[in-house]
Amino acid sequence: MNINHIRYIIVSVCLGCLAPSLALAQFKITTQPIDRFVDPGKNTSFSVSSSGVGPFAYQWLFNGMALVDATNRIFYVTNAQAAQSGYYSVLVSNASGSVTSQVALLKVFVSAPHDFSSIEVRSDRSASLTFTGEATALFGRYYDLYPLETSSNLVDWTPLTLLQRTNAALDTLQFLDADAPKFGQRFYRLATNLWVTPLPQSTGPYSVGTLSMLLTDPSRTNKVRHTNQQFMVTFSYPTFPQAGVVPSLFVEKEVAANYNMPVSIGAGGNFATQVVAFYSHSLSNAPIATNLVKYPVVLYSPGYGGHRRENTDKVEDLASWGYVVVAMDHIDTFLSVFPDGKVVHGQGSISSTRDAVASIEGRLRDEQFVLDELEHLNANDPHLGGRLDLDKIGTFGWSIGGATAAQLCLRDPRCKAGVNFDGTFFESNLLTNTLSVPYLCLVEGESPQNDSPPNNDILPVFNHMLTNAYWVKLTSTVHGSFSDFDLIIDSASLQAVWGTPVSGQYLRPARVTQIVRTYLLSFFNKYLKGEDDHLLDGPSADYPEVEQFIKK
Repeated sequence: MNINHIRYIIVSVCLGCLAPSLALAQFKITTQPIDRFVDPGKNTSFSVSSSGVGPFAYQWLFNGMALVDATNRIFYVTNAQAAQSGYYSVLVSNASGSVTSQVALLKVFVSAPHDFSSIEVRSDRSASLTFTGEATALFGRYYDLYPLETSSNLVDWTPLTLLQRTNAALDTLQFLDADAPKFGQRFYRLATNLWVTPLPQSTGPYSVGTLSMLLTDPSRTNKVRHTNQQFMVTFSYPTFPQAGVVPSLFVEKEVAANYNMPVSIGAGGNFATQVVAFYSHSLSNAPIATNLVKYPVVLYSPGYGGHRRENTDKVEDLASWGYVVVAMDHIDTFLSVFPDGKVVHGQGSISSTRDAVASIEGRLRDEQFVLDELEHLNANDPHLGGRLDLDKIGTFGWSIGGATAAQLCLRDPRCKAGVNFDGTFFESNLLTNTLSVPYLCLVEGESPQNDSPPNNDILPVFNHMLTNAYWVKLTSTVHGSFSDFDLIIDSASLQAVWGTPVSGQYLRPARVTQIVRTYLLSFFNKYLKGEDDHLLDGPSADYPEVEQFIKK
């Protein structure tokens, strides 16, 4: 081949000229608009931040339509009115192209009592009911309950349904009464009260009853309250709705007024204004359901400094599936209210592993005394007598309450299964003694502040278990994600106390609740009721947020 016949084409590339184009291609939104809840007449704003090479142009959208003169990084809403409720986003652009932000909600709350806005009889004689009424912006993140009752004669009333509305919803709440055609006439009534709750509805077939009582252990002294001689317990159990019986308070008003004080919340903020207005889904002192002769019993132990009602969400859901759940205050509970109105403040502090072990020992004694008392209640109590299956007892707890649950499983043969909500064991005897009863560990996704002792003993203790042990680790969660605090406080407050997940974002509280409820119920159904839905057989495609599942 004659080399003189070879032809070359030479291309020149100016790398310096490409640099600006590469930078423009990396343009993205770094801070997204977030939801806003306001009362009428108040001011608020949405904002966005971007990375890349400017200048940037902005166009804000309302329900997908461009807003006139809304072309700055921050969009201000002044003198907000109900007509401005809707979905806001922003189109951000530079020379390289454009990106649309996430959609954020603006809800302007027109506070009003519950009421009927319309009743329509359809062609098949079913009745379609539409409701009005809502809370204030302070409760925008939560739910509102609508207990609906019906009658055929305006004298005898029957509960029809308990509707739950997401306060942030923009649509109208409706209910279709498909049973209406069975009656010649049908009347409806609705309490005008606002029943605000942070708790999603329970998922089981039963309504939930609740009663509280003071227990006294004569073997202990309370002269200077160095022991937990007297402490409050709350029972949650299956029941049926009762006409005229409304949901019970989430906590007593004295507890609510100090709800920002527990050690477990720390610097999270003052939520008393909200908590004092909260209700649960439970019906006070309702009779226990008689569908089954006896119901399995599960004990609940709160976190250090916490209150027996701190995991009402999980407790009520278990009760709705046919469990009697007994939650108790310990000596470190930040505040208890006795039946006579006496307010009792908690004692103690944990500054060392030795303190933690001593605290767990005291809590274990509480749980064992409760088990003793259950035998007496099962024989004599007018509400619970004869309904407690004391051959099927389980326990669970959050934080140090989870360690307490493990000790009860290890040392009391009456306990048949236990669950730990992200609780460390404080170099406990579980590393030298084998836990032989089934045990489930639900743990947070790793966060930087929990990489050092004593928090790193959860996995070693689990590894020491031999059989019927389960490890379920949830992504994008922190320690507080496993209590009601996750449903009550916002992400910024959660971060102030427990840090940020390594993912940099939190799993939505409603989703955390759904997953934790499901695994908790599946576990106790399997080991207390003998009902296996096979969720614990291995990783589930329904819950991709479980980043690590280990079964023994």
